[in-house]
Amino acid sequence: MLDINPIAYKISDLKGRVESLRGYL
Repeated sequence: MLDINPIAYKISDLKGRVESLRGYL
């Protein structure tokens, strides 16, 4: 697994969730 900055990982996760919600709606 890649060594990713925890903050950057959280931001990417939030963006992914937002995109998923937009796609769902």
